[in-house]
Amino acid sequence: MLYHAGIKPIHRSTLAYANEHRSHELFKKLFLAMLSKCEAIAPKHKFRFKNPLHAIDATIIPLCLSLYNWAKFRTAKGAVKLHVKLNHSGYLPTFMVVTTGKVHETQIAPSIPLDKGDVAIFDKGYTNFAWYKSLDDKGVFFVTRIKRNAHYTVSDRKDYITILTNNFTWSAKTIAQIYKERRAD
Repeated sequence: MLYHAGIKPIHRSTLAYANEHRSHELFKKLFLAMLSKCEAIAPKHKFRFKNPLHAIDATIIPLCLSLYNWAKFRTAKGAVKLHVKLNHSGYLPTFMVVTTGKVHETQIAPSIPLDKGDVAIFDKGYTNFAWYKSLDDKGVFFVTRIKRNAHYTVSDRKDYITILTNNFTWSAKTIAQIYKERRAD
């Protein structure tokens, strides 16, 4: 197709060199421009909740260690980790960071931008009580599962999972709905 358009193919090494010497700001601006276009056309989510709802999660992206030796994750495996904040009103990412696979979620969590009144939902991998306190101090609400080995007391336990939140005015049904939204399709 390039040939018929009169365009010569770009060598991979040329493209790699250009990307290596290109400022990360270009990619940030490109992402933000694409995000604003997506936000304009993205369907609004059916879940009715007055506060902005954000899911925070991370995923491992495996890499070939022999090609990416800087991304050592396990003895013979390479990986990077993608940390994402997803806005649930349109299911669009509003924050992303790529780190080496060994960087734990709790190391990135404090740098994730959240505003007063936001509701953050995340899994047990983000357990960090100092971070929870900083969220509470900023007026950010959160809903998460508590780790099995956490020390706490429940006077009447009839549920199957234990959810931790800093909002005591929500009903149990609302908290359950919020937590279920973490994995909504």
